[in-house]
Amino acid sequence: MDQEDRDDQADRPAEPKPVVRDFHFTSAQVAGIAQLQSQAFRSVLRGIDLNVHSRIVESYKNIVLPSTSALAAAQAAAQASWRLAIPDLKILGDAYAFTPRLDPKIFSGLSSAMESLYENVLGSHLQDLAARLHDISRALYPSNLRGITDLKYENVLAVLDDGIPLFIVPSQATAERLIAATDIQARRQIIGQRFDSIVADCDKALDTVTNSDLVYEVSAVRQAITVIRSGHFDAGQALAATVMDSLMWRWGDKNKDDYKVVTRKQRPRRGQTPRDIDDLVPWIYMVMAPVYIAHSTFHPAGGDPIPRVFNRHASLHRISYRQYSKRNCAIALMMATSLLAFMDRYE
Repeated sequence: MDQEDRDDQADRPAEPKPVVRDFHFTSAQVAGIAQLQSQAFRSVLRGIDLNVHSRIVESYKNIVLPSTSALAAAQAAAQASWRLAIPDLKILGDAYAFTPRLDPKIFSGLSSAMESLYENVLGSHLQDLAARLHDISRALYPSNLRGITDLKYENVLAVLDDGIPLFIVPSQATAERLIAATDIQARRQIIGQRFDSIVADCDKALDTVTNSDLVYEVSAVRQAITVIRSGHFDAGQALAATVMDSLMWRWGDKNKDDYKVVTRKQRPRRGQTPRDIDDLVPWIYMVMAPVYIAHSTFHPAGGDPIPRVFNRHASLHRISYRQYSKRNCAIALMMATSLLAFMDRYE
């Protein structure tokens, strides 16, 4: 605080002390309040439904944390939810992080009976509800991420934003190392070290794809795995990249607007603001963020250097030692496998 701030505070009149009113409750009233709160929270817990997250947000907002910014954002997310009603994991995480910081001192103006009511009834329900919301948010991650302890959504985003898939593949052990790494160079090194394991993860994940409309694409990725295991990484990357591109075209037939965002093909009219990849709902973002990175602009005719990271345009149109590599082969294979798993489950 500088001298100007000190002088400003010195000139202000002393703030009047708040009037503390003492509330007195009879034992019957305390018991009645406790019963009502217990019934209310049991109602909230019964209302938790993975497919209707707006009910969670609304009950949580009205009963537990009125007028908090985290829950206001959660309500907005509920109104903009998609057909599977998958909540924004980060918002749920914010709400969970806020809850344990509730302090009984907010009830300092009440009598000891009311503080005891908070400690013994309201506080325990808050903690229980927060834990349940936390469990739900973790359950919304793909299966290969759910077992990772202390998983933070922002760390998951860092991997996705490097163009590295995390949906269904790779395995939890590899995903955990990728998430713990500090930059893209370290993550690409891990991919090189875990290459054989990643190929095996993709092969295993293909066993879970049962949609009959995806039979040929699954077969093509298995062929890519076969040539990769025989040491032909370039051929495997080329085939995996082609399958990825083919799957994106199929997905785009039903999701034209999102497809244009992911593949950077938006042509907004004058005065229109183009949508951003961050506008996608979280579950789709989890799958499509690496695909978006793979569609980064590359114009060789304009003098752009061939990228070293996996790039859709460079893989399909500019074969070179810079683009075709063992690490990019693994990324292309994971991308094709993730898209197959996603389309099998949600399309």
